[in-house]
Amino acid sequence: MELVKTPVKEPRTLRLNPQDNVATAIDGMETGAVSSGVTATQRVPRGHKMALQKIDKGEPIRKFGQIIGFAKSDIKPGDWVHEHNVEMGEFSRDYAFAQDARKEDILPVEKQATFQGLHRANGKTGTRNYIGIMTSVNCSATVATFIAKEVERSGMLAMHVGQSIWIKLRAPEKAADAPAPEPKVKPDEDEAADEGTQAGGPPATS
Repeated sequence: MELVKTPVKEPRTLRLNPQDNVATAIDGMETGAVSSGVTATQRVPRGHKMALQKIDKGEPIRKFGQIIGFAKSDIKPGDWVHEHNVEMGEFSRDYAFAQDARKEDILPVEKQATFQGLHRANGKTGTRNYIGIMTSVNCSATVATFIAKEVERSGMLAMHVGQSIWIKLRAPEKAADAPAPEPKVKPDEDEAADEGTQAGGPPATS
C-alpha cells in the first residue's frame, strides 16, 4: 500500500494596512506554520494577531494603520501578539481626516442609476414606504383588517405629502373573518337564540 501525503495548506493571515506590523490569523496557526513569509514562533489562535516584524519594547503596534497599543516586551516576528505583551500608553494622535480622499469619476446624470423616489420640499429625496400590519395568530386577522381600514379612513398619513403609503395586511391563509358556524341550541331555545341574535348582532368570534 502506498501512502499519499496530502499537501499542507498554508494558514491564511490578513494584513489590513501596509503600515501594520501585525497580521490577523484567518486560520488558527500552530508553532512552525508559515504565512505571509513569517514563521509562527508559537500558537496563534484564529482571529488573533501575529507579529510580522520585530517590535521592540515600547514601540507602537499598528493595525488598520493605527496605533492599537505598545509592546510590553520585545516581540519577535511570528510571536502571538495579545494582552500578555501589549500595553496602552499615551501618544499624540493625528486623525488625518480625509488624508486619502480623492476625486471620484462620476457618470453623467443621464447615465446614473435611478430609483423610484420622491423630492422633498427641503430638496432632499426619499423612498416610498410600506406600512405592514402583521398578525401572529389566525384569530387576529379581522382585527388587523379593521386597523388597516381605520388608518385609511382617518387620513392620518395625509401629512406625508408626495409619498404613496400602502397598508399591507399579511394574514394566515385561513382568515378568522370567515363566516362563523351556527350556534348549537337546544330545541326549546330556538326562539330565544333568534331573538338574541337580532338584538345583539351576529355571534362574536374570538
